Amino acid sequence: MIRDYERVAKKTEAAARSEIIGDLCRVQRYAFSLDWEFPDDGSLDFLSPGRQNRDYVATLSALDWDSFYESLSGGEFLDALRGI
Repeated sequence: MIRDYERVAKKTEAAARSEIIGDLCRVQRYAFSLDWEFPDDGSLDFLSPGRQNRDYVATLSALDWDSFYESLSGGEFLDALRGI
């Protein structure tokens, strides 16, 4: 999800990023629902911290977090995620 945001944000002018953040912080496409009967129609969704494969560590460590925050409005994106 972070890498998807990074890819789109690099193609989007800074002034227009606020408009795309709402769409890109929708976690439903990355989460899955637990198949369980909860009382009162409750549900539980799981959002993994990332793909747990050989490339995960390399992908995560390759992210330039300073650029993510300073140049790509990453803080605004993470704030939007927190607000969900």
